[in-house]
Amino acid sequence: MKMCVGAVSRLVVEEAAQLGMTIVASRRQVDIGGGYIGLDQKGFTDLVHAWPNALAVRDHGGPRQGGKSDDGIESLDADVEAGFDRLHIDVCQVGNDADTLHKLVRRYASNSTCLLEIGDEHATSPDVNHKLIDTALDAAGSETIAFGVITTGSFVWADSQIGVPVPLDELYASSTIYRGDGVKTKAHNMDWLGSRKRPEYQDCIDEYNLAPEIGAVEIDALLFALPGPTVSTILHYAYTSEAWTRWFDEHEGTWLQRAKCALRYLRNNDFVKQQIDGPYTEGVDLFVRKQVRDALIVG
Repeated sequence: MKMCVGAVSRLVVEEAAQLGMTIVASRRQVDIGGGYIGLDQKGFTDLVHAWPNALAVRDHGGPRQGGKSDDGIESLDADVEAGFDRLHIDVCQVGNDADTLHKLVRRYASNSTCLLEIGDEHATSPDVNHKLIDTALDAAGSETIAFGVITTGSFVWADSQIGVPVPLDELYASSTIYRGDGVKTKAHNMDWLGSRKRPEYQDCIDEYNLAPEIGAVEIDALLFALPGPTVSTILHYAYTSEAWTRWFDEHEGTWLQRAKCALRYLRNNDFVKQQIDGPYTEGVDLFVRKQVRDALIVG
């Protein structure tokens, strides 16, 4: 079971790429004009492909993804032009419409060398993803459809796992169906899931994604290494930005949990960078990078 890493910051991308890992980028993180890590598609792929064996993968590409109100095609076209190695086509924001998925799969199967990943990580039933895979296979065939999202029932919310895990026999059944069609399995939302390395998962999941868990490692290391006044300033700024609201309900989380969550999205913010630049010495950088690298190696 291979770990894939979310593009939660430029530093994480650099460390993961040096390790030859697969790095997945959502449209909030990397898109036309630059995402919250400060990179557009070309900047991202140039950074990833600077190291051998590292792969650049679009995570949740498609209509209305990343808070956009578009059909996703301009963004996916830019992914292809920039040289992404794989595209996750996700049509969950349009009700998992089969016609939309079919058209997108045909477009990118015929106009690029990218392999495709298909599926909805929040599907309420494994049958949803089975139907999506069938639609994609009908549009392009198994040589192009490399991965299908497998429903595990676990989701990240407020820096923890929620949901009811899908029984292992159902995971095995789904993986048997996928692999029978020549499609590998991909699990999203495996952050903070202590059981993700169980042998049972190894047998039915080929790849899995980690994102906010690795981002939290970087932020914790940064806050530990920076001077107290700088830490107080950037945490206060992060909290008041309310960049944490999509991950916490009204009465959920402490002030610190919310501020640290928000800071993950603001690492490239001009004000935050200005506060950090002075005390961000070579020693701080080496410490933060070591914490991130160790977390990536452990998985």
